[in-house]
Amino acid sequence: MNKQTSGQVLGFPWRGACLLAAFVLGGCAGGPGAGGGWKQVTPPEMAGVTLSDVTASGVGFEAVGTALEASNAQKGAAFKSPNGTTWAAASNEPFKDSTLAAVATVHAGLVALGAGHCSLECGGFQSWLSTDGTTWGGPVKSTTPGDDARGIGLVEQGSTIVAVATELQDPSTNKNRGRVYLSTDANAWTDPLAPDALAQDIPTGIATDGTSLVAVGSTISAEGTHNGGAWRSADGHAWSAATNDGSFEGAQLMAVVHGSGGYFAVGSIGLDGAVWSSIDGASWARVDGGAFKLSPLADVAANATGYVAVGRGANGGAAWTSTDGKSWRTSGTIQGSEGAKFVAVAIGTTASMIVGGPMGSSAGMVWVGPLP
Repeated sequence: MNKQTSGQVLGFPWRGACLLAAFVLGGCAGGPGAGGGWKQVTPPEMAGVTLSDVTASGVGFEAVGTALEASNAQKGAAFKSPNGTTWAAASNEPFKDSTLAAVATVHAGLVALGAGHCSLECGGFQSWLSTDGTTWGGPVKSTTPGDDARGIGLVEQGSTIVAVATELQDPSTNKNRGRVYLSTDANAWTDPLAPDALAQDIPTGIATDGTSLVAVGSTISAEGTHNGGAWRSADGHAWSAATNDGSFEGAQLMAVVHGSGGYFAVGSIGLDGAVWSSIDGASWARVDGGAFKLSPLADVAANATGYVAVGRGANGGAAWTSTDGKSWRTSGTIQGSEGAKFVAVAIGTTASMIVGGPMGSSAGMVWVGPLP
């Protein structure tokens, strides 16, 4: 889920606005109360689509995912909403034999990431570009020989689009490698990393404060154990591993965002959700105080005055809000969230959006709700 990509926080309005999140099951109810004001607004066009990410785009939103055709071939899918409550599907012909994992707004419009040349598995970094969220061009494919990576997330820093991906190089030894791709226009990508860079690392999210880049995810030890990981870069070329307070042990970091309080990452340690904070991305500490018992987190979004995190609760999808990234308040029981899986969340100018779907079923669902 986003894998979720989150970038620099914009000065979105706080009051009188709503949040949009994407769940495995599915608007803006316009006020507090049961479910924290969240309302399911899933359109019929999302039937059969496994949603993976959502981003704010102008005053609306764009969601992406993957559909399974009658022939069992995979095809990416993209949906545009002007307000978070009504949705229209884009033509999915550009996404044939591909999967879509992430979408983000850049200076040229919208960029979607995924993987191509699908048979039993999909692999090979690919991107698509749209100026309006309705018509998409591409795919633009990696020119690196033997590339079998899958795009995970992206942000734009200055005039450079920075994307992260993962590549399973040897299934027999569980050998993975993190990948980074750079572009100025999403029409061509370069892979600047040395062959041994981010070896055994699995990035799952990326964010920027405008001057530096931070990626989070997990790393695999020589013994095969997974621990949390975070990496920092000035320009996307060279990356250095961050330090932590010991709470990365046994952890999995799923997403990262930059807000008014610095960088915040969400994920899990065992069955419990967790939140980590860093001023500059170089040193991290856990800050949730155990607030997410048995509730692993999948994604986080921010605006100028608060944060929204989504993940799994006791009965399905769940959401939490915070003004500082450290103290969190549950949204309570959300309409249509029972048995659902929330995978991504975005905060727009007038609404917030959650995307996801029913647990164990290929059906996209979306919810719209109030700002944090």
